[in-house]
Amino acid sequence: MSAQPEEASTPRGPWKLWFYLTKEERRLVLGILVLALIGLAARYMHLRNQRPDPLPAAPAAEIR
Repeated sequence: MSAQPEEASTPRGPWKLWFYLTKEERRLVLGILVLALIGLAARYMHLRNQRPDPLPAAPAAEIR
């Protein structure tokens, strides 16, 4: 049961990269993500509220 302290304390995966960022870089990444989420929410609301224009009636087919 000898656990290596280095291996147990180092995060793995994308979290490892997150902890290597400085405080300013983390705030920048979070700001970009917030702006992207606001944009996606606005797009969703815009598309949800859009109503299709009624199509004109098709002319009757001519039989010759």
